[in-house]
Amino acid sequence: MTDIFKFSFVADTKIGGEWANQSLSLFAVIPGTPDFEETRALVEDLVKTYRDAAANKGGSAEKNEVLSTLYELHARQLILWPLGTHYDQSVLGHVDGRRFFRLVAQDDPNVMGVREYIETCAAFQKARYAGTLARTRSNEYWLLFITMRLATIGLTGIARITEDHVFALFTSLKIYGAWADWLSKLQRRAVARFTRFLSVYHDNPLFASSFLNPARSFRAGKRVPDPLAANPHLLWLYTSFEIWLDESVIMTKSVPRMGRRSA
Repeated sequence: MTDIFKFSFVADTKIGGEWANQSLSLFAVIPGTPDFEETRALVEDLVKTYRDAAANKGGSAEKNEVLSTLYELHARQLILWPLGTHYDQSVLGHVDGRRFFRLVAQDDPNVMGVREYIETCAAFQKARYAGTLARTRSNEYWLLFITMRLATIGLTGIARITEDHVFALFTSLKIYGAWADWLSKLQRRAVARFTRFLSVYHDNPLFASSFLNPARSFRAGKRVPDPLAANPHLLWLYTSFEIWLDESVIMTKSVPRMGRRSA
């Protein structure tokens, strides 16, 4: 066991009354649980084992065992996974999608049903996806659901996803309001599609509306640097601007966050 915690922190945020991890890279250990210190030390050792196995370009059995144990710790409501696991941005580094899929199918078969539900629900059918594209989109949405599910407690289906869950995901993928450089255009579009799908599913046109238009195309340009990135003492403006957007019922600009740059 180790006394130095590099791969985890103590959970300090809740969404809808349940603990949530808003970190892109670190695991969150839920406080007040039995054997809290032992659990945190175990997480550190598990992540180290996984990273060592990856560095040696082998150790598939070790990786599978580590992921299975971490999944079990979440199921026991002891830890929360990082939001960046699906994007290979967590402390685990690269996590093979097929390996992760087999893990979920083996350890949590009920969640596999969520993917089938997504593909057959009315909100998904309205998009009129067919064949391979329908399977691709449902798998895309399911992976984002799993990302949110592992980062909180009690998220058993898409019906329980709230704007706060979406906000946490978007925030982790952005730096000062602009998409992180490592996030590809395809990944940005996937998040935007999933958000619009949730809007239709909840029958709420304003669901996460402050994210939908910026998510479609906005990214920080080289010719117009973000003034907040160069002036960290003005970061309070970013929070205030986001609150103003959320409280605005009518938006007159297609990309309202551009107003912050031209102000």
